[in-house]
Amino acid sequence: MSPESTSNNARVRFSRLPEALTADLVELNNDPRVLRHMPLARGAFTAEGCADWVEGKEANWQLHGYGPVALYVDDEFAGWCGLQDEDGEADLALVLRPHFWGWGGVILAAIVEDPVACPPKINSITAMLPVSRRGSGVMKRWGFSADATIVVDGVVFERFRMVKTHGRFLLLDGDEH
Repeated sequence: MSPESTSNNARVRFSRLPEALTADLVELNNDPRVLRHMPLARGAFTAEGCADWVEGKEANWQLHGYGPVALYVDDEFAGWCGLQDEDGEADLALVLRPHFWGWGGVILAAIVEDPVACPPKINSITAMLPVSRRGSGVMKRWGFSADATIVVDGVVFERFRMVKTHGRFLLLDGDEH
């Protein structure tokens, strides 16, 4: 994984999830402001459950050669993100601590520019937003197009897709951080 990307003097860094502090992951995945945007999250996220969750996320790396990572901005834990396999698609996960909301474009740029986080074999990236959440404008500004409406565990999502152009992902409008 590339050690870091910079944007407007902020340093974005990834590490594998087992390297993140369990307390940081538990706090993030229990934050009610974050959970409002995660309709599939169920029950309390405990330290014991975190170990199993990390193991499951790490399985993406073993099976597909890419997976979710812990995210740091200027060495502060900012959340977790990355590509994970969803039915054969490289699907973007982006779960941020609330004071990093608005950094999505910068983080997405760091992901697609990192050949480990986004291997060259990936030609399209999907992202799913619950239809209850506003955000399709941001997805379109980043270069995603509406792709399909899907139902996962009874929750309706709009799926967006970004496709490589001339061998690379072109973000139309990243955030200004």
